Amino acid sequence: MKNSFDDLWDYTDPATTETRFLDLLPQLKDPMELLELKTQIARTHSLRKQFEEAHRWLSEVEAVLQDTSPRVQVRYLLEKGRTWNSSGNRDAAVPCFEQAFEFADETGLQGFAADALHMLAIAQPDEAISLNRKALEYIELASDPAAKKWKGSLLNNLGWSLFDAGQLEGALGVFREALQAREEQGKSGPIRIAWWCIARVLRELGRREEALDIQLRLKTELEAAGEHDPYVDEELALLQK
Repeated sequence: MKNSFDDLWDYTDPATTETRFLDLLPQLKDPMELLELKTQIARTHSLRKQFEEAHRWLSEVEAVLQDTSPRVQVRYLLEKGRTWNSSGNRDAAVPCFEQAFEFADETGLQGFAADALHMLAIAQPDEAISLNRKALEYIELASDPAAKKWKGSLLNNLGWSLFDAGQLEGALGVFREALQAREEQGKSGPIRIAWWCIARVLRELGRREEALDIQLRLKTELEAAGEHDPYVDEELALLQK
């Protein structure tokens, strides 16, 4: 179950999100909701590389952590880990994500458990392929829709891990699975990204005409929506040489 403030998130604009959260902060009466919101305020700072400020907000939660709900404790661990990871301290981040997964799984918070597995794969790139597959297996068995919504993101990350490892055919297949997951969710932005990933692998495989057809279609869709994507333009420039 989400808290009402989760809908206020705009991950592309953490500064505006912070303003929304700060406006909401004095209105919250539930002390657990208040602490949970502080973990998300911390995240708005870590996304902007304001790591000291992120740790400051998290320290307020940490001071009373033992007396909080499982949900607050898991979100604290996730954001502590994200802050460490984004600042380059993977050794400190990994134990946070491991604890977050174990505690979330034990307490039935499967959506956060999936998030923790997703972050473990990011924090340990050498093990990213196996960890992303573990996360996909986890959400396949999960009963919580909050866990299953991670499918598209996990497939995307697995695809890029395979791409980086030179396993191009495997990456292409995984990106096609990611496209299917995104289409089931029905959001145009992630669907376009999934198509872009497919086209990128096709270019790497030497299937340039197929890649060009996809990128041209994406360009047309973006223009019709009044949007612009520099990554599409970059691929078109390479494919039309």
